[in-house]
Amino acid sequence: MFRFDAFPVRLQGEGVSEELRCLSLGVANGKYCGGGFMLAPRAVVDDGLIDVAAIGDFPKVERLLRLPRRALGST
Repeated sequence: MFRFDAFPVRLQGEGVSEELRCLSLGVANGKYCGGGFMLAPRAVVDDGLIDVAAIGDFPKVERLLRLPRRALGST
């Protein structure tokens, strides 16, 4: 978590275009991934949509504070 460098991302969709720097980018159709990590808390498996979860670039100390909250599904 401390060694990762953020990478540039451009997200485009219907009426949406955004450029940001991310530490992690996930695509999901359900709420959870990898051992119960809540990646996309608003995702619904049968809604026909794909959710994109981007974790932005934060200072290293702030990463330590935010990661546990993200794992529980809060921002």
